[in-house]
Amino acid sequence: MSQTAANSHEGASAERIPASVLVAYALPMAGFSAATATLTLYLLKYSVDVLLVPPAAMGTIFMFARLWDAVTDPVVGQWSDRTSTRWGRRRPWMVAASVPILITLVMIWSPPAELHGWLLVGWMAVGLLLYETAQTAFIVPYGALGMEITDDHHERTRLFGWRQMIGAPGFLLGLGFVFVMRTAEEPREVARVLAMAGGLLVAATALFAAWRIRERDEFSGRGGANLWGAMLDVLRNRHARLLFIVYGIESFAAGSIGVMVPFIMDDVLGRYDLQEVLIAFYAVPQFLFIPIWIHLSKRIGKKTLWMWGMAAMIPGYGGIIWGAEGGPVLVIVLVTILAGGIGIASVVVPSIKADIIDFDELQTGERKEGAYTAAWNFIRKAGAGLAIGGSGLLLQWSGYDGEAEVQTQTVKNTILIIAGGLPAVGYTIGMILFSRFSLNELEHADVLAELQRKRAEGS
Repeated sequence: MSQTAANSHEGASAERIPASVLVAYALPMAGFSAATATLTLYLLKYSVDVLLVPPAAMGTIFMFARLWDAVTDPVVGQWSDRTSTRWGRRRPWMVAASVPILITLVMIWSPPAELHGWLLVGWMAVGLLLYETAQTAFIVPYGALGMEITDDHHERTRLFGWRQMIGAPGFLLGLGFVFVMRTAEEPREVARVLAMAGGLLVAATALFAAWRIRERDEFSGRGGANLWGAMLDVLRNRHARLLFIVYGIESFAAGSIGVMVPFIMDDVLGRYDLQEVLIAFYAVPQFLFIPIWIHLSKRIGKKTLWMWGMAAMIPGYGGIIWGAEGGPVLVIVLVTILAGGIGIASVVVPSIKADIIDFDELQTGERKEGAYTAAWNFIRKAGAGLAIGGSGLLLQWSGYDGEAEVQTQTVKNTILIIAGGLPAVGYTIGMILFSRFSLNELEHADVLAELQRKRAEGS
């Protein structure tokens, strides 16, 4: 990197993001994490055991919802990039989506008691599709807003580190929701109340962030000219292609362990009472270690740190296959290892994506945070949806019986392969692929220096 580029980058990076902005941006992730954690950790189990929806039907619903995301994610991303109001490009979407999220969460968790059979399956399908549409209308513009707050290579990591730190308590709140529903005498009624509480939290934090954050005027009106062109630009970006493949693998792995935890604790270990303890060991280290990850990212680089995280995940997931035989303590140790890797990814991967968007601007002259966040969001949900949907189908195939007190050994082995074996193989592939990633701090500094020159010429 030239000395001129280094100096230019340093001058653009000097200002730190105020703590008030970090908190305001991060707060919606607490509400969203609570809602998402409850859905990921318990909706399949709740639907199968409480609502008595066949597991294959719920698996199919989840996978169909991912196909629907293939339509809604890029559309919302493109429209968000092209939105032009005096309030900005992103904040009007966040405000508009808040109430529909509340309504659809209640719909998913509280279907009418008189619905049975295909009517119940239809209700759940419509509810989940509407929820996915509403949350897309929120999370894509919200994620894009974070990409715009700063150009600085390391401040971005700090921003998303704060988002994860504040989002982690939201995950724990969702875990609390799961515990209350799981142990309630009337789980359907409790689920309705908690869904309303979670939806209100999402709406309130989204409105606060939209009120507090200000968008950058220089990005207004600079989105992609059309949907197909924007999506093609995303695919042409060599850095983005590689990152999205690896992130898709990670999303599948995280979805697998998330949806299988209740089945591991109940049907394999027979210690359903320890489920929330296990998940707490998964969530709390993500919160505690984030300052360390932010520091290490600055010292060794984002790529190297994420490679470390993936290296830890492979034995962490693989160990679950045989670790369940060692009892809950060994499973807790393995899940704590996984928490470290997930925490690393949650901090550095969004920061890497923001750098990639700068590279795209240099290539195209456009600011397409919405398009990139839409692709990102779709891959995240596709990976999780494939994990949940595939889990439902595999459980059905293995002979899982939601009303049986003890499952067969075939069912238990299937649960362990879904939760541990498949993710371990996936992370091995992802680590090998990501070793080719090249957009490091020095290259990004050159990109940023050239962008600053072009922006100055344009103004």
